[in-house]
Amino acid sequence: MRERHIHPRLRIVNRLDWSVDLELRVVDVGDAPGASFFEQPGPQRVPTRGHLELFAGPGGTVALLQQPDGEVGAVAIWIDSEASVTPLPEAPLALSAAPEDLWVLTRDELRLLDLDGGVRQRHQLEGMTLVGADGGAVWVVGFESAWYFDGDGRLRLEAAWPGGVESAVDGATLCCLDRGEPRRLLCLQPDGELSHRTPASTPGPFERLLGVAGESLITHAGPSLRWADASGATEVLTVQGAGLAASGQAFVSERDADTISLWIEGNPVVELTLSSKAPVAGAVTAIAVTESDVLVYGLDFGAHYQDGRVVQTFAVDEEVYRRRIFPHAWKLGGPRYATADSQGRVLLSATGPSGVAVIAVERAPREGGV
Repeated sequence: MRERHIHPRLRIVNRLDWSVDLELRVVDVGDAPGASFFEQPGPQRVPTRGHLELFAGPGGTVALLQQPDGEVGAVAIWIDSEASVTPLPEAPLALSAAPEDLWVLTRDELRLLDLDGGVRQRHQLEGMTLVGADGGAVWVVGFESAWYFDGDGRLRLEAAWPGGVESAVDGATLCCLDRGEPRRLLCLQPDGELSHRTPASTPGPFERLLGVAGESLITHAGPSLRWADASGATEVLTVQGAGLAASGQAFVSERDADTISLWIEGNPVVELTLSSKAPVAGAVTAIAVTESDVLVYGLDFGAHYQDGRVVQTFAVDEEVYRRRIFPHAWKLGGPRYATADSQGRVLLSATGPSGVAVIAVERAPREGGV
């Protein structure tokens, strides 16, 4: 069955301004010129802001603050409803929200905290990530094992598990993409029963599982997000840029050949035709959006659009990037910029000059209900 391009519907889940609790740290990231055997055009070392790493599950969405120098803040950031910050005694590896609690994974233990940050329980183990489950439960996923703790913090299962950080939950069931042929889902129940599911639409070899509900999957490979339902119908969106417009609305953009498609929350898509000076290939994306102006950047190329037309193009080196690009630029937050929540939405982490934002992307209904 053919893949169709998604009609995205955008909504801001929450935004947080840089503050004392949410520290803005700017660090130069990248190799010095000439240090790498393979160099792309454009600046090699650029100033970079911190970003949120999102953990979504049935209990809600919570995030940690990843600084550009690799340091993780000792805070848990609650994303749903009124955003708030809970101080933690040390930097977490992973988080999972529960209705009345917070699961925190550190380097050597799992902690169950109350909403004020007080420790209710400690369990000594070493894991890689957390996957929230129904009823306030959580899966701790390690390199080759998984542990299931129920909503009261009791260990119910320890089992071999190959999914690693590419695991997702369907209710209380832990799932990952089986690397066999054909690609299928491997699923682990809290009682230890293993089973397989064969989705109607087979994921590609490089796709990572973001979310699962029955036979429906959400996956991504690099910038491409893919929704596949139980009938085998699939829709794809390539997200190369995301952020907040000056109006406060969410935006996402993608490049397809010589066109940038720009979606702004509550508005029809805007198609921007690239100049012949733009790089032939690679991500060229919107990074700043006002009522009539769009700033576009990719590799060594920048362009200013007004009312949908190019009014200026300019070459971008490190000095130009610092002066004309970075002060305005919104971008996706790190390599793990996306996750899926229990509502079937993809949540994007975006970082920019004023703060950070979490943007929900869902498939808008097509005309005729298709």
